[in-house]
Amino acid sequence: MERDNISIEELSFPIVSFGNENNSIYFSRKIDDLTICSSVSFNKGYYNGLTLIDSKGINAVVQNAVKVDTIGPLWGFSLLKGQKLKIHLELNKLKDITPLNELKDKIIKIFNNDEYFWNSDGELKDKIEFINKARSHHEIIDFLTKIFYKKN
Repeated sequence: MERDNISIEELSFPIVSFGNENNSIYFSRKIDDLTICSSVSFNKGYYNGLTLIDSKGINAVVQNAVKVDTIGPLWGFSLLKGQKLKIHLELNKLKDITPLNELKDKIIKIFNNDEYFWNSDGELKDKIEFINKARSHHEIIDFLTKIFYKKN
């Protein structure tokens, strides 16, 4: 599979990202949701191998994540949340678009593996049914992003 560099600004938000072991899933409504991170997560390698799929099915992988600055007063420190960092991401775009069925399968697998979280509202079956009926990457990612941010 060939790769090209791509900037985060070229991605269509919202996006879904998959952890480096494909067992975690996150949604980002805008660039800051993806590029602001706690120092603990950054130092633990949160961005290492992170895979992104945007609303058009474009697939990109984080090649490098670099701390650019801190966010907020006192160099981004908060007693409750630790330090917040602004991160610059260097991405490689895969030439192939992620097939819609592959995205559906990947998300449903993660939902089933973390059923406690995704079924906390008792509606996991409805979510999976929606995903199976969806006709576009955007439809799935937008729907799940709204649910994800309601929970956080």
